[in-house]
Amino acid sequence: MRAGATTLVVTARRVIFPLRGSGMLLTPGDAAAGVEMSVRNVGDGVYDSSSESDVGLRTTGEPANPGFASHGACTTTEIDFLKEVQPGESRSGCVAFDVPKGAQPAAVTFSPRGGGAAGRTWIVKG
Repeated sequence: MRAGATTLVVTARRVIFPLRGSGMLLTPGDAAAGVEMSVRNVGDGVYDSSSESDVGLRTTGEPANPGFASHGACTTTEIDFLKEVQPGESRSGCVAFDVPKGAQPAAVTFSPRGGGAAGRTWIVKG
């Protein structure tokens, strides 16, 4: 997909739900989810963005919000995996979400630069 001055190959690898042992602070009844993504910059420009703005998780209920996972399978890293991705470079990472009580993951979205360009949606198979 086009992403400003470059082109990305983006893959939604898997959704981990529920994400246990993440250390996320959740509203009572909510559950954590993790979205594993990979990005390869196949263009000529540097891609510099944020996973919290680019990766989304739609649910069967209220919206899921990104959250901070202090440890576990989807630990939030100090340096974002979408920060300054150079031409020819591949990166992968996981984004943690707070899924509202009673909701289930329904779709993963990727919108370059938080919606500055056309994005992509993957349906979550239950």
